[in-house]
Amino acid sequence: METMYEKPKITEDPHDVEVTFGGTVFFNCKAEGDPVPDIVWMKNSNELNMGDPRYSKLADGTLMIQNTVDADVGVYECMAKSPAGEAKSRAAKMHYQKSKGIDNINQNVIVRPHFRRTPLDQESEEGGTIRLYCAAIGQPQPEINWTRDDLPVTEDNRIQITPDNTLTITDIRREDSGIYKCTASSFVGRITAVAQVRVNVAPSFTTHPDNLTLKTGGLAELRCVADGSPPPAITWYKDGQPMTAGGRVTIAPGGHQMRVQHAKESDSGLYVCRAQNSVGFKETSAYITVTVGYFSPARVDIVSPTTRSPPPRVDTSQFSSREGRAPKIIIAPYDIEAPKGSTIEIPCKTDGEPKPTIVWTKDGLSVVVSKRHRVSAVGSLFVSNISRTDAGIYECLAVNDNGQIRAQGELTVKDEIHVGPGDRFVRVAFEEARSAVDRAVNETLRKLFERDRGDKPASPSELFRLLRFPNAAARDVARAADVYERTLYNIRKHVEAGMKINLTKGTQKLEEIRGELCPFKVGKH
Repeated sequence: METMYEKPKITEDPHDVEVTFGGTVFFNCKAEGDPVPDIVWMKNSNELNMGDPRYSKLADGTLMIQNTVDADVGVYECMAKSPAGEAKSRAAKMHYQKSKGIDNINQNVIVRPHFRRTPLDQESEEGGTIRLYCAAIGQPQPEINWTRDDLPVTEDNRIQITPDNTLTITDIRREDSGIYKCTASSFVGRITAVAQVRVNVAPSFTTHPDNLTLKTGGLAELRCVADGSPPPAITWYKDGQPMTAGGRVTIAPGGHQMRVQHAKESDSGLYVCRAQNSVGFKETSAYITVTVGYFSPARVDIVSPTTRSPPPRVDTSQFSSREGRAPKIIIAPYDIEAPKGSTIEIPCKTDGEPKPTIVWTKDGLSVVVSKRHRVSAVGSLFVSNISRTDAGIYECLAVNDNGQIRAQGELTVKDEIHVGPGDRFVRVAFEEARSAVDRAVNETLRKLFERDRGDKPASPSELFRLLRFPNAAARDVARAADVYERTLYNIRKHVEAGMKINLTKGTQKLEEIRGELCPFKVGKH
């Protein structure tokens, strides 16, 4: 189909104007056509140089000349151009009136309001300051008014409108958000410019999850609703690990509800709801206990570092008497000093019936399992490649149906490691021992569990080894003892061969190595 064009046509011609030097004048020009024509201005039959900052072409094609000078006097025309053709307006003259004062300038010229500056969208956090600018000109000079959500803006000690019509809001609050309009009006016309103000607010909880006790096979449901600007994203964690929907776990869109169907005892634990936006984050938590009986510890709110508070101490007398044993800590965390870049283990070994769930916090915040943070089968926390930000108070919380207990230690991160005279010697002996024991353990496991069909049955000595290595935790204990004893043997061997060592320093270093191997106490043999 052939495209039909409409040739441009001038619908409003410019008029002659009178001006004194330094004033502002307007030449109106309107045109129509299909496609919409472009307006080009001519002065004395030559295209006007719009690179001059005193010249402005407004959105409707009107020519504005500011700070007029003698050279601006002349004949002005507008030309409407499009692919369909062009059209030229009548000529209009600019006159220079020497005899008229400023009060008489352009008394017979009426000009609609035009914006010289319009407000821009603003975004700020609570407590900040924003400014919305608005300036307009016209003949007569237009009056400017501000509204928010179509209601007049009322000035007070926080909200001020200056003589140049700039709107300033200090100590901004969430209720200051909205659509702000600057309206410039005179009897000739009325124009409006719009800007949106957003006030960002850190998350806060309107609904907290409640502690829940249910029987095996039941439905566990936790609700968590947070408010903030921008709207916060909600993430769920169980015992420090992120949760994802799938299988028996469903998470509602937006995260406000988390459900576990056909609950099992392994679903018992600490569930954390984390709400986060660009301003900050906040956490709240609840316990789910899948068992028969009653368990209702107080809720622990974990907040961002700017508003941190220590987790509450819970009175264990609130737990009902029932079969089993309340948790107890066999090996507790202790204060540790370590150099940057090293890997440390913060021990925590517990006992209880049923087996306690262990939850780690740092300075009151949940420790999330990651590549740098992992929890061993025993319950100890390993932190690798430590930095200054890892320094703080680490707390181990052990919980089961019969109560809870907690213990803590402080990690101090040092810039340098100072090597004593015997440290390198003991470290060499330790590395030799660890390598030898690991080879022996791996070879034993291969012989015990990788037999081919037709091989001879296991000997009594091999069966004894199997009893010694029933699982990974037991192997770690046996390995720690073997490495410790082997390190002592290597030191004795090297000393007898003629190497020298500061025995006092060496003994202290062995105690450190024994702590690295495993949190269990290794007896003397």
